[in-house]
Formats: sequence, structure tokens, C-alpha cells
Amino acid sequence: MSETRTDWHARTARQALAELGSSPSGLSQGEAAERLARHGPNALPQARQRGRCCGSCASSTTC
Repeated sequence: MSETRTDWHARTARQALAELGSSPSGLSQGEAAERLARHGPNALPQARQRGRCCGSCASSTTC
């Protein structure tokens, strides 16, 4: 699997699945467990909390 930027929108589904080492039915449980151990969970970092006053400022105190 390539770590460089890939223009996934320009690939067919078959091409993308082949490059990712997957299939239309997904990964086997064994392969999924191996990738989880190798790469960690597929999780986004928690977003910064907005201010309590109006929800649009970054301050954690009231405006």
C-alpha cells in the first residue's frame, strides 16, 4: 500500500480495492486484526471544544 498521495476519485473501485489489498466483501477478520495491530485504530483526533458562551469562539470561558 502506498503512503504517497493518491487520487482515489480517479480510480475505479476495482483499482482502489486492489491497491488497498481489499475486496468488495471487505477484509477477512484475520487481515483486519493484523492491520489494526500494525496501524492502530481508524480514529480521528477529538475536536477542540468551542467556548461556552456562543459556540463560535475558541475561548473556554464566557464572552
